[in-house]
Amino acid sequence: MSFKENINFIKEQIITNDTFMEKFIQIEKFYIKNKKILMLIILILTVTITSLLINNYINNNNIEKSNTLFNKFLNDNNNKTILSELKNKSYPLYQIAKYIKLKDNNSKDNSLQDNSSVDIKFLNEILDYKKAIKEQNIKELTKLSLNSDFLLKDLLIFNKALILAKNKQYYKSQSTLKLISSQSQVNEFKLLLKHYLINKID
Repeated sequence: MSFKENINFIKEQIITNDTFMEKFIQIEKFYIKNKKILMLIILILTVTITSLLINNYINNNNIEKSNTLFNKFLNDNNNKTILSELKNKSYPLYQIAKYIKLKDNNSKDNSLQDNSSVDIKFLNEILDYKKAIKEQNIKELTKLSLNSDFLLKDLLIFNKALILAKNKQYYKSQSTLKLISSQSQVNEFKLLLKHYLINKID
């Protein structure tokens, strides 16, 4: 390596070092200028991550305890203490537990005998449906059938048609059956009742 090349090499090294030092000084200045903001961001991130970890642990712990309580409830659904604890741990599971109690005809807990006490929409509708079928309440069945989201809509319509047929309202029963799609799972029952109604109307 010639003397000139050595000089050029040294110059390049000095320029590289100067550039590095310049960038380092810029970073240092930026840090000093924004030190408080950076510290605040680090603090917020630390608190957020810690909170998420703690929250996740608490949720997992609650899920485990809720499931244990729900299993205890299934074994002893007359235990009010378990039901009360379940309400505090998991409100949705508590609502399902109340639905089970309402379904139980032997339930002696009068505080749970009102359908409106179940907050989960579909469970509440199923209870209303069961009550309407038991009471042969056409008005209530019609009201429920207007809800497009109702889980047992086709079965409800079939039962409504069946009640109308039992009450000798054959034409109303026939028009009600038309609301059930041919793709429905209750289509077989629909066809049987339809055949019965044809014989009655003719």
